[in-house]
Amino acid sequence: MQRTPRDLYLDLLIQVLTNMIYKDNSMYPLGRFRREVRLTGQDWPMFAHTMVGVRRLENLRELAQAVIDENIPGDFIETGVWRGGCCILLRGILAANGSTDRKVYAADSFAGLPPPDPLAYPADAGFDLSQYKQLAVPLDKVKENFASYGLLDEQVVFVEGASNLVANEQDRSRLQELLQALEQKQRLVELLGAYLDAKQEAVRVVIGLDEAQPSMRNLVLIGTPARVGGEVMGSLAVLGPPRIDYQHTITAVSYIARLFDKILNENE
Repeated sequence: MQRTPRDLYLDLLIQVLTNMIYKDNSMYPLGRFRREVRLTGQDWPMFAHTMVGVRRLENLRELAQAVIDENIPGDFIETGVWRGGCCILLRGILAANGSTDRKVYAADSFAGLPPPDPLAYPADAGFDLSQYKQLAVPLDKVKENFASYGLLDEQVVFVEGASNLVANEQDRSRLQELLQALEQKQRLVELLGAYLDAKQEAVRVVIGLDEAQPSMRNLVLIGTPARVGGEVMGSLAVLGPPRIDYQHTITAVSYIARLFDKILNENE
């Protein structure tokens, strides 16, 4: 199939973002460039603008293009952007499609990762990424990376600092409750089982989850069973505050469920 100019541009953008062109060495694990490792995103490159790897960037490109082609409303956001590679690709996809009505939000501390808190989050025990200073990329440097591709403009919004990821103290309290609840996988399984019926066809909206999980009384669940060829394989759901954008979230959950079915059926 003949490649369009858009295809060629985005192919090249991914190759440059991962530095498959000049093949820079890896700083973690320390060593020379290895093609298979960079393809699958299993190293921290010395100079490349992303550690995600080629395959996952290609997947991100496919999903973002589907959002544009199917006219699904909304913007794009990445929380934790490192050098900015994924967001640069998203902005490039918008540019290649002539899309001017969407924004790309890049949210990060831009100061590395915080020290672990095993008391609040037991899974953090023995896992301290705050010691890796190479993960701390200042905001000015990330903006410089965007500018080097000609993609730094008003369609890119930078959200700096963890405190800016939620709008107010009430939201921060709810977010903490949610994260603590989700750390216990069994509770999450019980929650989805309590509210999502395998026989349901439409997306279900549940406001107030205190019946199944009292700690989630201030949250909303929007979800649907995930099917492959008509057989229920799991659940897809979004948890959020009562002021969530219901219309857009319902549309997104429904679309992802259909995409899940389509992709897995194609792979069988």
